[in-house]
Amino acid sequence: MDLHVADAQFAPATGAMRRARVFGLGAWLAGAALFAAACLVRSPLLFFAFGAWYVVLAVIVYATVVAARRSQVELARETARRFRDLAIRDELTGLYNRRYFTSELEREVGACAAGSSALSLAVIDLDGFKAVNDTLGHAGGDVALQMVGRAIVESCPPGATAARIGGDEFAVLLPGHSRREATRVSAAIRAALRASGLVFGEEQVVEIRATIGVATLQPGRDGGALLREADAALYAGKRALRAA
Repeated sequence: MDLHVADAQFAPATGAMRRARVFGLGAWLAGAALFAAACLVRSPLLFFAFGAWYVVLAVIVYATVVAARRSQVELARETARRFRDLAIRDELTGLYNRRYFTSELEREVGACAAGSSALSLAVIDLDGFKAVNDTLGHAGGDVALQMVGRAIVESCPPGATAARIGGDEFAVLLPGHSRREATRVSAAIRAALRASGLVFGEEQVVEIRATIGVATLQPGRDGGALLREADAALYAGKRALRAA
């Protein structure tokens, strides 16, 4: 969300505040005129009307200002949330970005060490993705990456962190999952990617495939070691694919 969108979202609230101020000023001037008339004719009825007018005016202005300020606060919170999402999410796929993934990796490693729980990582690299861009153009490649992001999220168990960490490279952090469980998740991701072949109109033009490297945190190791082990498993899978 850019600043122009944020300004557009704040416009209704600021407009309401301006209308409340204009209404308040107009009502105050009307009350002043009523008071002047009451003083001129010395009418108790007009003095009573003047007092009642300001009581009603105070209630109306207070309610209007409170509603406008509440709207501003809600918009400010929503805008802050969206800016936070921009800082931690990949703009194209909606998955978390590499910065957030790295921070989560270190946090989960610390939690794993403190609680003696399992932590696994799956690193996903699309096979032959350059051909997708060459065949369909970068717009088609962007659509493919979005489909990959959705397929990964739909295949992940609760508590997993899915991120796009490179151009066509993704990672899934799996707290509480053993290597065997992480391998099952990887198989589900592969199946989901195969099933989500890129389709334009009636014709399926690209089948999306990926190589996935899986690693499980070993005692005394850090997040960097876990990532390197998953990368090594990924490259081994790539070599085996080329040799086949």
